Amino acid sequence: MDDEPLIAKALARRLRGHTLHLAESYASAAEILRRETVDLVVSDCHMPGPNGVEVLRLTRELQPTARRVMLSAHPPANLEELCDEGLIERFFPKPWQAEMIHALLALCPR
Repeated sequence: MDDEPLIAKALARRLRGHTLHLAESYASAAEILRRETVDLVVSDCHMPGPNGVEVLRLTRELQPTARRVMLSAHPPANLEELCDEGLIERFFPKPWQAEMIHALLALCPR
């Protein structure tokens, strides 16, 4: 989930071959999480409305087996705490690098 369409599309191109659901808001992410089974959720942190941390909380509630990753130029102030409690499993800084794509692919089955 990313509120920047160009970043979401670029990431989707790199993950070609996997079933992807793109959400530009908390509401659209919530709809997808209620409707589809997902293996991995990648969310930005700061967005309009409820932020990416809240998306990952909802993911843990609705789909507890889904992996939760944050991709952001500005991580939450309590990133370490959120990682320690398991809400965020991996954090990648923006701009993302090709190595990050390999790490994401390692987190999800084909």
